[in-house]
Amino acid sequence: MFRISKANGRQASELAKIHATGFPLPWDQAAIRGFVEDKTVLSFLALQPPGPDILGFVMTRFVAGEADILTLAVTPELQNRGVGYGLCHATLRCLSGQGIKKVHLEVSTENLRAIRLYQKVGFERVGVRPKYYGARQGGQREDALRMSLDIQTAKFQFEPVSYLVDQF
Repeated sequence: MFRISKANGRQASELAKIHATGFPLPWDQAAIRGFVEDKTVLSFLALQPPGPDILGFVMTRFVAGEADILTLAVTPELQNRGVGYGLCHATLRCLSGQGIKKVHLEVSTENLRAIRLYQKVGFERVGVRPKYYGARQGGQREDALRMSLDIQTAKFQFEPVSYLVDQF
């Protein structure tokens, strides 16, 4: 069991460390602080009760009835254990409550774990952005799979939750 809570700028350093474990070109502390403090970005953490250990986080920008998942990162040792799913689930429920109708994202075509997670939540493939992501060390640029979800018909709305959510 973990707890979902809103992120704040004081956590930017720890969030940057988690982000660096999952992305070849990770965001730095300043970039993460900027997103967390942006009023158009919803930033949630997964925390391990009773302590303050951050298990993962998600950042989503919303505007004009739509939203984009900017990033989702989970500590490597807790991947495939429901943390990413819980973060997606809580984010989508919150966005739904704010009247958001559609959510979009890009994910590397090489990131099969993330693709499976997003499909499990209900995202569908809508296209590809060729060479969207910067090259990994010594490699080639990676394509991004574009995915979208219609919140009103998404599976997550009808599933029980296995996490606690703080009051926002």
